[in-house]
Amino acid sequence: MYARINLGIGIHIETLADLDQALEHHRSQLRAWKTKRPEADELEIAESNIINIEKLVSKFDADNSRLLLEVEELKNSLNDLKDLLKKETAQREKLEIDFLEFKNSAEADKNASRHEREKLEIDFQKFKNSAEADKNASRHEREKLEIDFHEFKNSAEADKNASRHEREKLEIDFLEFKNSAEADKNASRHESEKQKSIIRAFDLIRMYRYYVADKIVGGNWGRFCAAYTLFEDEVSDKIKSQSDFDTFLKPFDDQLVNGLTISLIMKVSNERHTIAHADIRSVRDQKAFLEECSTVDFVDSKSNLIASKILPELKKCSLKRIN
Repeated sequence: MYARINLGIGIHIETLADLDQALEHHRSQLRAWKTKRPEADELEIAESNIINIEKLVSKFDADNSRLLLEVEELKNSLNDLKDLLKKETAQREKLEIDFLEFKNSAEADKNASRHEREKLEIDFQKFKNSAEADKNASRHEREKLEIDFHEFKNSAEADKNASRHEREKLEIDFLEFKNSAEADKNASRHESEKQKSIIRAFDLIRMYRYYVADKIVGGNWGRFCAAYTLFEDEVSDKIKSQSDFDTFLKPFDDQLVNGLTISLIMKVSNERHTIAHADIRSVRDQKAFLEECSTVDFVDSKSNLIASKILPELKKCSLKRIN
């Protein structure tokens, strides 16, 4: 027979069955508190009882690991409930503060509105008294007072409209800025996609040139490109005509797939070259390129070394067109 212990919950702990009954009592109590919150003293009593039960478990001879686990679960559930109650209390206190602030704000607005109304009544009374005092004055003076009062009223209304107009203008400016930023983003994305398309087209041309075009131009694409560039420059310098250039290209174009021309292949190749490299064919472009390199920073050590050594030497050279 175990010592009789009363936990104050109507259960006397004498056996393991009594201990199980006490644990089940508190489990039921915690389940009930999920829907109906307990009072503070009820929580304290429950916490004290669970601590006493935990102490009792070690006094029984039987394997008490199961009981210890159940007691631990009860303690965790009770702690979770206490944390929940703290959060609910904090939320309730915040709601009360928010309501009080709202109530005070509404009261302040009400007082401000009453103050404005009283001021208008005072202004009107002053005007009325003034009109009464000047009863014997001329009609012109009285009309002037009325005009001054209406001008004051209209000025106040104009100030109110001006403030609203400024706010609307700020909103429009912000929207325009937002749309402009979005447009710049889309334009940048479009330019990136365009460059990717040019690079892909150039890679297709490289394959087509390797498998097809090299045979059409006699097996030496580099020599053909040199002849093409020379002919193109002679047309540009009026040495030869565009008709001569077309006649030069026709035999090659006739052997290409319908819709594809040598000029188109060269154009895509030049665009790919422009994406990867600066255009330094003309003397003017070379001078501009050297000037740009003199003012920019080369961030890695190798590029910086190359620039510092080569730029002075190139500036000594007599520049000419590079084909």
